[in-house]
Amino acid sequence: MRSDLVVVALDLALVASAFLLMLLLRYDGTILADGWSGLAAFLPFAAGAVVLSNFGWGLYGQLWRHASLHEAPLLLKSGATVMALLIVVNVSPRFVPTSVVVTGTVTVTFLTGLLRFQSRFFSFRRSVDQLGLGVVVIGSGDSGAGIVSDMLHSPRARFRPVAVLDEDPDHHGR
Repeated sequence: MRSDLVVVALDLALVASAFLLMLLLRYDGTILADGWSGLAAFLPFAAGAVVLSNFGWGLYGQLWRHASLHEAPLLLKSGATVMALLIVVNVSPRFVPTSVVVTGTVTVTFLTGLLRFQSRFFSFRRSVDQLGLGVVVIGSGDSGAGIVSDMLHSPRARFRPVAVLDEDPDHHGR
């Protein structure tokens, strides 16, 4: 749960950054007072839409360190949902130009994906010859999480978690 709060906070920072950047690009770096006030009024809607859509599509509560292709379509579906919601919200009153809504949403979706898949994108840092015996942990509750944490933080023990099994469907993918 605590790690979800960190991911939500990062998502909120990405939302603010992406829409600010797109507004700056739209106005060639010079935003007038009504542009700033429009952005300030629009950002809470954008932040809420991103968090609710990500939550609705199941993008929180997962172990993103090992994200797979299963999560990529969820990110895209969440981005499409956010764009549709924000286009509707921005119709009347028009807080920011529609181009900012579209490009900002695409940028947020890209940055969120980059954040969640960074371990996959930068996998060249991984050693091909990983040391340690591969271990499958049975149970993903507190005990299983503690065992995995101990293995990851104690490389001298020469155990490497490769999978976590749990019969509870609520724990799958977490």
